[in-house]
Amino acid sequence: MAPDSLGISTTKLASQNPEKDAIFTKYFLQSLARELLPQERVKICMRAIKFGRSTVEIVRIPDTTKARYKGLIRCASIWNCPLCASQITEQRRIELSKALAKSEYKPALITYTIRHNYTQSLVQVLALLKNAYDRMKSGRASVALREDFGWVGSIRSLEITHGSNGWHPHMHELALFGEMDVDIARQLEIEMQDRWIV
Repeated sequence: MAPDSLGISTTKLASQNPEKDAIFTKYFLQSLARELLPQERVKICMRAIKFGRSTVEIVRIPDTTKARYKGLIRCASIWNCPLCASQITEQRRIELSKALAKSEYKPALITYTIRHNYTQSLVQVLALLKNAYDRMKSGRASVALREDFGWVGSIRSLEITHGSNGWHPHMHELALFGEMDVDIARQLEIEMQDRWIV
């Protein structure tokens, strides 16, 4: 392979460290959030020193090669701040994993989504998703389904992405059951698809 004008045989545009790319992306998205939401706490997140402190420290995270800032204000907004959202959701994931490991219940992950296109606003698509979910969870048939499968409870989260078909909100629900195996999961999937399509 002939070298390029810099005398280098290959030029890599993509980073070799996806973790660093993810951190850079979060800081970039946070800077956009600060511009778009100047009245929200994200405006000062990781930009102002905590009350009563005069310095900011850089602290090494034990058992890793990573470090973090200590002494800066965090906005703690899971909706407005990519940095705080990732920290909060990771902490919740750890807590949930520990709780499930100690639980006798069997988890199953269910994802709810709807058809949409780029002409629909986020408000419209969210309303459609919420309406479909509310219909799915209401009525005697829903109560019967939960009883038949030993559905104990669930934890639900909303995720919103954007792509060529526009806004794509969807829900993830971690449902807990008294018993669960491949056959039960397949039957549950069939019954829930029938209810979701109606």
